[in-house]
Amino acid sequence: MAKERIERDDEDLVRLYLTDIGQYPLLTKDDEVRLAQAIEAGREAEEELAKAPKGLTAAKKRELRRGVIGGEQAQQTFVQSNLRLVFPSPRSTRPRGCRCSTLSKRATSA
Repeated sequence: MAKERIERDDEDLVRLYLTDIGQYPLLTKDDEVRLAQAIEAGREAEEELAKAPKGLTAAKKRELRRGVIGGEQAQQTFVQSNLRLVFPSPRSTRPRGCRCSTLSKRATSA
């Protein structure tokens, strides 16, 4: 009985996870390009901040920090929007007897 409850709890968590990742729209090609550029700009801003922290004006530091934050936000959006592409559809790809929680572990560890 306890094993059945654990399996049911696992199924509920997977369902919750799938609902969560399904809230983010898939990206278009243009979206991916825009986000990739923002991610790269954020990384460049982070490198510039690390290389010359004392030689920068306060305004330049603020600008670079905004760039870093923008890059981090772009990366988060990119990952969230593409999560459902790496998670297999539980109904169509689940082997017989395989629990959804096993599939979620496989998909998110890839």
